[in-house]
Amino acid sequence: MIAAILAVALVTISTRQDIFESRYEKLSGTVRVGDVTSSLYVLQPRFAGESNGAALIEVADEAHRTLLRRFNRGGPNPDPETSADLGDGFLMKFGFTLVWVDQPAVVADLAASMRAPDAVVAAKHVYEWTTTPRVVRDFGSGKVFYIRTADDPATRAAGDTSRAYHFVGASADPGRLPPDNTVDYWWSMRALLLRFHRWVSGGAEPPQDGDVLLPEVAVPLATYTPSSATPFTRDEIRQRYPSHDDYLAKIRASADALIRRGLLLYDDEDKVVQHADDLWDVITRAR
Repeated sequence: MIAAILAVALVTISTRQDIFESRYEKLSGTVRVGDVTSSLYVLQPRFAGESNGAALIEVADEAHRTLLRRFNRGGPNPDPETSADLGDGFLMKFGFTLVWVDQPAVVADLAASMRAPDAVVAAKHVYEWTTTPRVVRDFGSGKVFYIRTADDPATRAAGDTSRAYHFVGASADPGRLPPDNTVDYWWSMRALLLRFHRWVSGGAEPPQDGDVLLPEVAVPLATYTPSSATPFTRDEIRQRYPSHDDYLAKIRASADALIRRGLLLYDDEDKVVQHADDLWDVITRAR
């Protein structure tokens, strides 16, 4: 058992285990700040040199951890045993440390503790991800990204330390097939997380804030509300797209435009196009 007093937080690590076939390890324990004690669960690179110096903190109990499921396109396992449980490994590829606590009162002090040179769980930059509202925030600089979908009230960026991105037509929790809203903004969230880190750690300007039209919305096969998708009729689809190839070409052009704006990663473009292709198959078969 390892315990250390870091700033005003007492971090205790009770278990440490390598994740099979990966270069990550998991740690579990507690963090205490004053009279508040929280569970602590960490995924971090086994070798310090493979860390990018940034940690993502999420306040969630074991059943509601979203970082792997969303950013890594991972499965439901909240306690990964092997590399397969880490999804496609996006966050690991870029060296992020992931931290979960179940008490929001400890977050700020834990973040300060993690930036101390002798920290048990260490990071030069500590970012909090919250889902209500959807925000990525840096504790050191105060820089913040506000993420808004169709069912959120308007959010304006304020000053040089914030950006606000509105994913037009997207719902808070994207579905897979109509009649659910299928607009998946999490591909863009991956690009935005990297741009946020570069903004905080190196001063590289992030994309300008504003409305973001993802390929499904820019090249639609349906109309979208916050919770649903209503597919076009076959005639409506034919009027918009002379052929399947024409539709896919427009989808790829839309994805290319997002890449140029820093709102989509080049490595994710084919996956976004494949998602659109799958949607075409589902909707045109049903028509």
